[in-house]
Amino acid sequence: MRLKKLIAKSNQCLESRVNIPSAPVWHMGKVAVFESRSSFRLLQNTIDYLTCKGKSNKPFNSDEKEFMKELFDALWWGGKYHGMLGFIHSKYSLPLKRGKRSISKQGYLLKDGALLVEQKNQRLKNADHRFHLNVTSTIADKTTFVSKWQVNSVYDFEPVEKKHITEIPLSKNFILKLPDGLSHHLTKIGVAKDFEYATRWHETWQ
Repeated sequence: MRLKKLIAKSNQCLESRVNIPSAPVWHMGKVAVFESRSSFRLLQNTIDYLTCKGKSNKPFNSDEKEFMKELFDALWWGGKYHGMLGFIHSKYSLPLKRGKRSISKQGYLLKDGALLVEQKNQRLKNADHRFHLNVTSTIADKTTFVSKWQVNSVYDFEPVEKKHITEIPLSKNFILKLPDGLSHHLTKIGVAKDFEYATRWHETWQ
């Protein structure tokens, strides 16, 4: 039975095989600017096909690896540009400019003590949006104390069994769906990798 399932998965990948586009950023641009349905279908079908190969542990050829590299490069540049400009000109930046936090945009603590950040910020939501936040507070003088905050975490991807999907809005009517399982598979074949990161800051209270 297990062998039959593997054969069925293999045949499914072959049936859904598509021509791998050489410039995914070009097609992403066509979707974003012209809402090109054909470019969107080509991108999504390619992602679905490569996800199927990943589930079956099939090797990726050079064109398929290059497609995923260019796709992630495009997502990084697009997120950096639209995320920063969109945030600065949005109403969500006003509380920060006034030096206050918006309670409705705060995250909450998970059962394991990790902080889940706000979900309305698409750029933040699609990043490493849950982590453990550590703080150490010391008294500076009679009226002041200092809090030192620290985050040490690992940016990684969930395996295909978790069935997590990252939604990437290319335009108002076209949302690209990228399974985390595909990204996880890329770390197994050397195209991507998990990495550790850290950040520290302090606040003074009176």
